[in-house]
Amino acid sequence: MRRTNPVRPALLAALACFAAAKAAAAQQSAVTFSVFAAETQQALPGVQVSVDNRVRGVTDARGELRVAGLGAGTHRASVTLIGRIPRAVLLQLAPGEERDALVLMEPIAVSLPGITAAARERSRDPRVEEFYRRAQNSTVGRFITRAQIEERNALVFSDIFRGMPGVRVSPGPEGNTVRNARAVAMSNGGDCAPIYFVDGFPYRPDGPVDTEFFPADIEGVELYMGNVPAQWGGSRAMCGVIVIWTRTTAAPATRN
Repeated sequence: MRRTNPVRPALLAALACFAAAKAAAAQQSAVTFSVFAAETQQALPGVQVSVDNRVRGVTDARGELRVAGLGAGTHRASVTLIGRIPRAVLLQLAPGEERDALVLMEPIAVSLPGITAAARERSRDPRVEEFYRRAQNSTVGRFITRAQIEERNALVFSDIFRGMPGVRVSPGPEGNTVRNARAVAMSNGGDCAPIYFVDGFPYRPDGPVDTEFFPADIEGVELYMGNVPAQWGGSRAMCGVIVIWTRTTAAPATRN
């Protein structure tokens, strides 16, 4: 009678497990974050990098940190450093992909030498003044001010709308979407994207909203999910309207 060597099945099982682990590791992706100061282009060491709400480490003297072991799909990353405006990065990774992510961080405040000056009081930027006037007097729409954006600690644009009644923030293959929950229901679950305006001009996002708009750049948002004023499309805006007012006085880029 032929005896079976008990060592051989165990060895084959171990080899199979090793091969499976090796194949799984080959499918994992990695991202190298390179973080620089926006105003000087110098590397920023000590920047904390988080991916999917988990701290993955801090950047080295070259401003770099490699984060490995990421699965294929969408990942939300954030970079933070004391004295700098936090930035959010949306990553769409393919199996086994090696990605470089360049991040420029703006200073929260710039120290300037003291000066003595006398000047008459100036009003705010007229477009911003109008936004706050409507926020106080309008009976339709919802208004999110700069102070409220900071209170929400919004890292990405879609964070501004989380928890708002009648607004649906959903993950998608290309990133988060912001939708009028009622319009989505009326379209039997179809995609019903709102119309965007930036500084009063029509704007059509080219990609995910979280990569088009950044909370740090926004002074205020007007949100109309029903009873849309005529100036923003009126009854034609069936899926709602989001009006963004930026914090810069530079002429806005238009895209329609």
